[in-house]
Amino acid sequence: MENRSADNQLQGYFLKVVRQSFWQLGLYDATVVGYVADVLTDFARADNLYRIRGRAGRKIDSVVEI
Repeated sequence: MENRSADNQLQGYFLKVVRQSFWQLGLYDATVVGYVADVLTDFARADNLYRIRGRAGRKIDSVVEI
């Protein structure tokens, strides 16, 4: 339950920041803002980041490799 609350708070933060940033750029698409916030929330958790694997099945531990 605590993880869900932390994720909701983190997603709320990302929604606010992404919305502000996109508005400054003149982008007002709520769907895109929500998607970007969801992706950032998902990758903010290290266990989600490291579940990604390369073609050979090796864990990818670098954003560059992603």
